[in-house]
Amino acid sequence: MSATINNMPRQSVVVVGGGIIGAVTAAHLALSLSSDQLAVTLVDGGPAPQPLTEDAPADVRVVALTAASVSLLKQANIWDRIPAQRRQKYQQMRVWDREGTGNIHFSAAEASLDELGWIVENAALNYAATQQLAEIGVRCLWNTSVERCFEDDQGVTVQLADGQQLHPDLLVAADGANSRIRDQLDIPVARASYEQQAIVATVESAESHSNTAYQSFLSSGPAALLPLPIQHGKHFESVVWSADNVEAERLMSLTETQFSAELGRVMENVCGKLTLASKRYSFPLQRTHARNYVGTGWVLLGDAAHTIHPLAGQGANLGFSDALVLAEELSKMLARGVPLSVPVKRYERRRKGDNQLTALSMSGFNWLFGNDNPTLRLARNWGLNRVDKQGLLKQWLLTQAQGR
Repeated sequence: MSATINNMPRQSVVVVGGGIIGAVTAAHLALSLSSDQLAVTLVDGGPAPQPLTEDAPADVRVVALTAASVSLLKQANIWDRIPAQRRQKYQQMRVWDREGTGNIHFSAAEASLDELGWIVENAALNYAATQQLAEIGVRCLWNTSVERCFEDDQGVTVQLADGQQLHPDLLVAADGANSRIRDQLDIPVARASYEQQAIVATVESAESHSNTAYQSFLSSGPAALLPLPIQHGKHFESVVWSADNVEAERLMSLTETQFSAELGRVMENVCGKLTLASKRYSFPLQRTHARNYVGTGWVLLGDAAHTIHPLAGQGANLGFSDALVLAEELSKMLARGVPLSVPVKRYERRRKGDNQLTALSMSGFNWLFGNDNPTLRLARNWGLNRVDKQGLLKQWLLTQAQGR
């Protein structure tokens, strides 16, 4: 390692995983920490993200970003790189119990906010982050998979499929829910299946979404319509429909016309007639949580450390909060001259409890609204309606949901 002008050694960080969490983390670390003290490398087994053409259909994978996440993207100079036609703010949120009478309405105007959050296409965000990586000179190894990762007396060694070996001071595993880095380092993971699948797609609606996110709770799982930008004068929404396995299989077996009609029915036609505008994709849902987030020379981040139910769209936001806290703690270590191979315990302490609490809360909501018990149904409907009438409580919930 080379010496810096203040004679402190320049340390290296390798981020494995070039998805939205890994790419944003690499960009934020490189930009927020001194390049004289830190060299960042990104490694991913897939190709570099490509730009979306102006008339390309919306990516079926979207993220709902809180104010805190948008703030991070602005700090990393990524936000303004996302094309306006690939991001959509929502200013209202309507949630109701399809099996009862409970409902709640959140409004940005009532909370003196410009918006409640943003819906952003994954592909557009991923490309914007890699543009920023190129701009600030971060070394990116695309199409380069990790063959092996192990700990030894030298710290952590990353052996790549092309024969290269990397010996970073700190390895950041941001390679998703099925993290190979986590598994190869033998980090125990607690798992719990929701016995559900999430179905995602894009639909065109006959009427405007009015900058509103809609969510309907069914006994088989929640369905959501998330607003997307208008394209060529047409209205679009992203669908995230979580359903018990048997019901999900039934929904996936329907024709496009049947699925669209079924979705319109459970969403109570809030945007008029719906028409599928993309293929449908489904994936199993489970809650995972790594026993340890940190060790000597390594850190877990994002889905590699934790996954939750998507019903509140908080998964990516938790990952971005991980990135923000990690950067803060690494900055303190660099300022004190502490080697980055030293376990970043403060990062783990600051993030683990919040992630666990959010995961348990989402599991609790999913169980509560999926329960057919008449007493519970009455209680949840009473609770929704009661909260809807409590201005201060609603404002507190909005503040929490925005990560503030």
